[in-house]
Amino acid sequence: MILRRKLDLQRVPPSVRVTSIADMVAELPAGELVEVLASDPHSVAEFRATSRSAATDLLESSQLGDVFRFVLRKL
Repeated sequence: MILRRKLDLQRVPPSVRVTSIADMVAELPAGELVEVLASDPHSVAEFRATSRSAATDLLESSQLGDVFRFVLRKL
């Protein structure tokens, strides 16, 4: 898996996270992978919902300490 983009949304409010993800995904070509980091525990549910509505696949979700890591692929 080759990650070409990384979006660090740690300590970013939920409303800004959703907008940032939507803007970034819109720029991606189909098949592109992106790693997203977040620090809000609610981001897990948020990313599951966002991946369905933003034409992305949530390939991976993990947690290390208080950092949540997501890998998305643009459909």
